[in-house]
Amino acid sequence: RRCVQETVKEGGLFLKEGKLREAIASYDQAISINPNNYETLKCKGLALKKFGFESAASECYDKALDIKPDDYESCIKKAKLLIHSDRLEDAVKFFEKATEIKPGESYSFIAKGNILRKLGKNEEALQCYNKAAEFLSLIHIS
Repeated sequence: RRCVQETVKEGGLFLKEGKLREAIASYDQAISINPNNYETLKCKGLALKKFGFESAASECYDKALDIKPDDYESCIKKAKLLIHSDRLEDAVKFFEKATEIKPGESYSFIAKGNILRKLGKNEEALQCYNKAAEFLSLIHIS
């Protein structure tokens, strides 16, 4: 029986070739071997999103976050899907969670600020931008 890593790698190759069915089958096989592998769920979510199956992709990110609630990448990917579905308030929550997971990561503050600005919450957006600027200036100082 093949291991998860080999099966996920195979899925990635299929994905690069544009073979969605084969990629999903590989990811599903890897998930059947280890259903608690959140990385595999993220890969499957990426494949589903790439081919326009955003609802199914969202479910993959939800499952990944159920397994590893502090996974920054899953939070970001979920937030981006929510933005694309015009669910901005929900996206803000996932960017907020991302800022809690990696408080020194400016991207999530900027993205959250952009959404808050679209929602007309300019003061909150400004706070996010200031926080991001604070981290960016620390990077340039060191």
